[in-house]
This record gives sequence, structure tokens and C-alpha cells, in this order.
Amino acid sequence: MEEIKELLEEIKEVRDDLVHTNNPHFQSLQNIILKWETKLATKEIEDDRKEITIDNARTRLEQMSVITHDPISD
Repeated sequence: MEEIKELLEEIKEVRDDLVHTNNPHFQSLQNIILKWETKLATKEIEDDRKEITIDNARTRLEQMSVITHDPISD
């Protein structure tokens, strides 16, 4: 995934150069960038969801101060 992010950064540089020269093809690159950034963000969210278990969900809620005690064991 890091390689894709690096590639996107390089494409952004090319896009920026095209913008500065008023080249109309910059929009095509912008569309590609947006498509892949969306895919990456969606994948990261899915990966985060897969990592959540009962134990680490409780820990996360405690860290966010959402719960202060365990209503099941109290």
C-alpha cells in the first residue's frame, strides 16, 4: 500500500506541473488520483474494522472515555 501512496505522490507532482502549464490533461490525472485515494481510504477503513475484537473494542472505548466500567462484570 505504501508503494501506491508513493506512486500517487509522483502523479500529483506531474499533475501540478500540468496545472502550471495550463495543460487540460491535468484533470485526467486528478480523476485517477481521486479514484485511487478513495480505494486506499476504503481499504484502510475495512482493515481497521477487521482488527476490532471484543477486547480491543473495549480498550478503545475506555481510551475514548466512552465507558468507565464494565457493565457486564460490575
